[in-house]
Amino acid sequence: MNVLLISPDTTENPFGGMGVQMKGLQQADSPINFKFHYCDSATFNEQDSIKTINIKGKNCHMQAPYDDKIRTINSLYSQLLSIPDISKLKDIDIVNSFDASTGILGAAIAKALGVPHVFTLQLSNIFLLRDIFKIKGLDYYKRLEIKCLQHAHAIVHGSMEYAKEFYPFNSNIYTLRCGIDFDYWKSIHTSRKKLPGRKNAKKLCYIGRIAGMKNIHGLMNSKLPDDVDLYFIGHDRAGNQFLYEQFKDFVKINKNVHFLGPIYGDEKIKTLKKMDAVIVPSLHEPFGIVTLEALASNNILLSSFKSGMGEYLNEDVAINCGTTPEEISKAILKWSKMSKKQINNQIKKGHQFLKPFTWENSAKVLYEIYKRTIKQYNKLKEKNLEIVPSASTYNTLTKFLNSKTINK
Repeated sequence: MNVLLISPDTTENPFGGMGVQMKGLQQADSPINFKFHYCDSATFNEQDSIKTINIKGKNCHMQAPYDDKIRTINSLYSQLLSIPDISKLKDIDIVNSFDASTGILGAAIAKALGVPHVFTLQLSNIFLLRDIFKIKGLDYYKRLEIKCLQHAHAIVHGSMEYAKEFYPFNSNIYTLRCGIDFDYWKSIHTSRKKLPGRKNAKKLCYIGRIAGMKNIHGLMNSKLPDDVDLYFIGHDRAGNQFLYEQFKDFVKINKNVHFLGPIYGDEKIKTLKKMDAVIVPSLHEPFGIVTLEALASNNILLSSFKSGMGEYLNEDVAINCGTTPEEISKAILKWSKMSKKQINNQIKKGHQFLKPFTWENSAKVLYEIYKRTIKQYNKLKEKNLEIVPSASTYNTLTKFLNSKTINK
């Protein structure tokens, strides 16, 4: 089966979990042959522009307000500029786009090829901006995201939270969990490269985008125990430039905080294995693949349990760090006081927990979704219908696929 994946992230040096997921699915042993088409969504956003001014000898950062129209226009503009040569895609059986930044492009390509279109809503900006950051309006981008849902023959979500939220716009929905190649992670040894910071300090790590949804502010305003050094692995891509400037100032003035920059591939695994704990204090996380990476690298995991993370994590394998600076500080202190025996037991539980989270299991589910979508699409073509009619009942295949494949 030949599948065209259209994504705003890349499989090499990805800026987020989307690229990691695509690479994992590509490498899994499955009948799916993925072809990737990259849609550059990094078009300049005016609302991300910042100015740094000096007030009484101190640098202060100022940010333009969020503009719903500009974001929507930029997204459509990026997709128009990313149209591929259709003549080179004649062997494609199905198109799978990711998020509103590629969804309209995916629908158009699928229609041109005469094949079904699967839309994966990896991260909903409407959900994020409306419910997490309480930004009002969003009429333009909301329409774009909803159109992506409505012009797909099947929808894939990373969590049941999303499935329930967006069910009214397209009821032909499935959920798909991420995975990890735990055997490969075990084969990678700890890096010999010396980390900055104190030799005997306990090492707490944040890895990911420097973005508001990741709750960088909550972590920056938390209190670290005297024997803990905090490390950040990440970059300013696909994040918030205003927050990134604040973050750089935070690192400069805190001697026990260290920014390692972006790290990828085996070097990322080696570096994570030098840490003692990984923290994921996100305000919103549709899945949170970094939680699996934390457990696979022999770390104690601290998680906010927000959104999708709360659907699969439990407190046997993770410390609930909440989202406020006070909750985060309390969780960090709890971890720092764990005995060696408690740490070893929790790491072992984490390894056991990872067993069903394989890319092979994820690929099996996705292959079944593709097969059923193609079958359904062909039936519709026979009746001269284009889009799957909205069903009145919830798609039971979602629970069936996950229970049969993931939990066995």
